[in-house]
Amino acid sequence: MTISTQNLITLAAMLGAAAALLGYGTRFFGWFQRQKQQDLDIASLKSEQCLVTYGVLACLKGLKEQGCNALSPRLSRKSKST
Repeated sequence: MTISTQNLITLAAMLGAAAALLGYGTRFFGWFQRQKQQDLDIASLKSEQCLVTYGVLACLKGLKEQGCNALSPRLSRKSKST
């Protein structure tokens, strides 16, 4: 079997296409992994934000119970309207 110029060009094109597909597959896999990590980070931030919100709400309720509710009626009206 002789190696002609056309066969060499075809082989190079096939190797280039295979390398490109492998590169795209690797990039897609890396992107998918980053998305999974971001989803985990967002979930942890949401739970942390929930705890902070509960803490602020408890502080506001405590201030209202102590009679320090000068700003509380305005804030509660705004929170009910949204």
